[in-house]
Amino acid sequence: MKSLFYLAAALALGGCATQVQQASAPPIKMGLWEVTMDAKRLEPPMTKTFVGQFCLTPETWRGALDGTSKPVPGCDMQNFKEEASGWSFDMVCKKQPGRFGSSDSSHRMQIVILSAEKVRRTTRTEYLESSGPWILESLADSIYKGADCKGLAPGEYKRLSGS
Repeated sequence: MKSLFYLAAALALGGCATQVQQASAPPIKMGLWEVTMDAKRLEPPMTKTFVGQFCLTPETWRGALDGTSKPVPGCDMQNFKEEASGWSFDMVCKKQPGRFGSSDSSHRMQIVILSAEKVRRTTRTEYLESSGPWILESLADSIYKGADCKGLAPGEYKRLSGS
């Protein structure tokens, strides 16, 4: 169960799903961003905080913020909706034995651009276990730190704390 918690947290931080089309002009600043994510498993209760940094460029910004930068076999994006202040989508993943646990999962993500220097992402993940659903909710705030990516490659994520 603990590994599913970390998987869901990693998904919420970014790096899994199907590629989303890129907008022509990013509405946020490019460069180094820092994300703080609070992830909460509902039953049995567990809370973790993760902090990391990533480098955004015009080619990588959207995938880095919503987790669609690296496609994962068995996951399909659905109900994509874009608005002036952000976007949302559902992602459904079929179980992948030997990878990410052994259950089907569904994810609801909403990304809100609060300003050119702050983005908020909320995620609700549900794993469909034989013993019943296993739910994780997370809130991730990303804040612009500057134009210099300090050695991080475009789209690269570096964890600073949290395990």
